[in-house]
Amino acid sequence: MVILCVDRSCILSLMSIIIAIVTFCVIFIRTKLEITSVKLKKGDVNSNKQDKLEITITNKKKRFGDAINVHVEVCLLRRENNTTKTRYLDVTLEDFALLPSQKKDTDYHIRKFYAQSTIDDKPLMDLLKDYPQVRVRVYSAHAFSGFGKVQENYFRFIVNEFQKM
Repeated sequence: MVILCVDRSCILSLMSIIIAIVTFCVIFIRTKLEITSVKLKKGDVNSNKQDKLEITITNKKKRFGDAINVHVEVCLLRRENNTTKTRYLDVTLEDFALLPSQKKDTDYHIRKFYAQSTIDDKPLMDLLKDYPQVRVRVYSAHAFSGFGKVQENYFRFIVNEFQKM
């Protein structure tokens, strides 16, 4: 025999339990990626390779925290007269970007992405002189729950190095 609860206080108690479970899922079952560094990789003039930005992204989750559908967006910023001008860089991604969670004695949770200028008229070094800030955004989803998250960091280009802002 099933006893149904029709009392208002019982319904409110059940609703609060459901809300607590959903809140737990949204807060704790999400990816935890970190944009650890941005470096300038010089190209080779003889082999006609361009300069690139190397973006290192680390998955900080220990268990059950695989990140899927990782998408990286890199753009150069310049602020002038209360406006922001942006120039997007092309990021080379593989077919399926996956960042597994941290496991003992492996470094599979660290991944490097490369961004370069999409327009061939200006080299990347000239663009970095015109646009001294770099914004990196990483979009990802949790492998089990599907909940997504966006991380964003800003870096400033000073004397051939990037410093986190």
